[in-house]
Amino acid sequence: MRVALLHMLENETGSCPSCGHPSYAGHAAGCGASAEKSPDAAERGPLMRPLDAIEAEAAVAFPDDPDKAKAFREFMLKGVHDPGTQAIDAEAHEKLKGRGWEFVDIYGGKSMSVGPDGATGFLLTNKLNGCVATLIASERQDGTRDVAMTHFPDLAKERNFRTFDEIIGAEMAGAQKKRVTLLVTKRHSGVIEKYRSELRRRLGDDTEITVDYYVPDATKEDNGVMVVEVPPAEKGPPRYRTWEKEAGLAE
Repeated sequence: MRVALLHMLENETGSCPSCGHPSYAGHAAGCGASAEKSPDAAERGPLMRPLDAIEAEAAVAFPDDPDKAKAFREFMLKGVHDPGTQAIDAEAHEKLKGRGWEFVDIYGGKSMSVGPDGATGFLLTNKLNGCVATLIASERQDGTRDVAMTHFPDLAKERNFRTFDEIIGAEMAGAQKKRVTLLVTKRHSGVIEKYRSELRRRLGDDTEITVDYYVPDATKEDNGVMVVEVPPAEKGPPRYRTWEKEAGLAE
């Protein structure tokens, strides 16, 4: 079932490359795609729109329970602090983690490691409508990747920096290959240098830091959702997708 989601994430149109089905809903269980291998890095297309990825994951997580699938989608869109999602909170986290996803709520941070022979992992956040998101990617000598994300309002930067201390481990700090992407809005220009300083203090002065400006999702149509894909090293670089764009986290 997981491979069907990967097919969807790897196909911009949302059609399955194995059977050509035009949409995910009601499709995963019937796809004859092999679960033994996924497409090579060269064959990967753009990441799926975050809302479509959520729809796909909900259908796979609860294929026989439409009510729970709907609640699961709401959880991924609104997060743990919304009263309407609290009833499914624990179950949603268990489902996500079991399927290689980590949910990063506002005022939080998570990291994941993917070995050279491991399965692709995903980091998801929502409500990125004016906050600062920090994405950190590193690679160890054995090819294991460590990727971390934090999501904080700009006024909570000191709390964000403390979260860096919690999620930047020795492997990430000592890695030869590491890169940071800061997703900010134009009004964050005054705090970028402070972020650079705090990140380099923890990761090293040679750390490459890219600043990507985004325009908040004013229509709230996509609910400020961002998905980060972390494939094994031989399957291409980590990358993120928002309602606006897709970009890689490493060369």
